Amino acid sequence: FFFQAEDGIRDYKVTGVQTCALPIYFRWRASTEEFLITARRLRREMTSSERILWEALRGQSFRRQHPVGRFILDFCSPNSRLAIEIDGSSHDEKAEYDAMRQQHLEAQGWRFLHFTNDEVLTDLTSVLSRIAFALEEV
Repeated sequence: FFFQAEDGIRDYKVTGVQTCALPIYFRWRASTEEFLITARRLRREMTSSERILWEALRGQSFRRQHPVGRFILDFCSPNSRLAIEIDGSSHDEKAEYDAMRQQHLEAQGWRFLHFTNDEVLTDLTSVLSRIAFALEEV
């Protein structure tokens, strides 16, 4: 179910994080099974930039559309606790949610790299270099 409010925003307490305003599309997963089904659907319905990056990362220690807690990360390396997010036009609408999610996961030791769709599509070499550099920092 979705939380709804007339103004489109509600305040919710997140464990370990101060109260923050979450947009109405923030969704609490009803069950683990539903959550895993959502992750599988996202793996099947990857964007072109996600497909290109996945082909480059495949076979390394990365997972795609991977559940971490109650969130699903675009790509992650659980061993190095590195999350990679590909930000497209849908992320513009969810900026506040993404910031809250990142803050929550950073408190658990995760590090984040953000790339735009255009960066992946036009400069994959640079994207892969930044990922390699982040992996070396562990």
